Amino acid sequence: RRPTLVGDVVQNWLSLAGERHTIAFCCDIAHAHALAERFVREGVKTCVITDKTATDERDDLMGQFRVRETQVLCNVGIASYGFDCPSVDCIVLARPTKSLVLHLQQLGRGLRPYPEGNKKDCLVLDHAGNIPRHGMAEDGQFWTLETGTRVQDRQAKKRERKSIECANCRYLFSSSRECPNCGWEIPVPKRDVAHVEADLVRITKERRQLFDDRKGFYLELHAIAEIRGYKAGWPKINFKEKYGDWPPLSWDQIYDELKPITPTPATSRWVQSRMIRFAKGQKHG
Repeated sequence: RRPTLVGDVVQNWLSLAGERHTIAFCCDIAHAHALAERFVREGVKTCVITDKTATDERDDLMGQFRVRETQVLCNVGIASYGFDCPSVDCIVLARPTKSLVLHLQQLGRGLRPYPEGNKKDCLVLDHAGNIPRHGMAEDGQFWTLETGTRVQDRQAKKRERKSIECANCRYLFSSSRECPNCGWEIPVPKRDVAHVEADLVRITKERRQLFDDRKGFYLELHAIAEIRGYKAGWPKINFKEKYGDWPPLSWDQIYDELKPITPTPATSRWVQSRMIRFAKGQKHG
């Protein structure tokens, strides 16, 4: 499935963040270079760093970025963690992710304090839908030491990794993208990135309240499902029926930490009305 981005990344950046020191998180290497080329065509000094960039070159490019010789850094798999540049005051999310940890790491690149540079805030341009999926940077997160996976299971899964035959020397290997015998590298498949034409919308207090209301409604649906013994997918289906999209996966973890939750009368009435409508439909059908 190819990634889908909402809005024109470069044009939105030019109109909303044209003076800001920016890190853009891209889907893959080809996407990073394509996005960088568009920035350069608009006269924006831009560099690309990926996990394939040689160490010396990477250090040089990061050094140029830190002193603002380049304004935008398009990256893949590098600046999510272990990269510190406090002057960054804009994050472009141009890579959808299902990982809450990766999402927070990406946002964290722009949250370093930088008082000597008069940094007041960090603007996040979310073209990937990661904030509706995982929440804002300041949202409280609920963590647990329970992974749900035994060490033995993880080790068994590791042993079951599929062997790869080198296309150059026929050597069999696993757990690596590079043949240990001849150095041949597994080609990285290029993913097309789909774009949906749209404008980004600022998240105001009113919109944030709407987001919180949706979260509360979903958690109450979870409570009703648990009380009545409904299947695990029932809250998601009913949430989508009301709002037209699926709830973020992270909300399930929040429910596990906060339960028991008492459904409000409004949510209970909404569920009851849907059950009555369904029953009438069955009767007439």
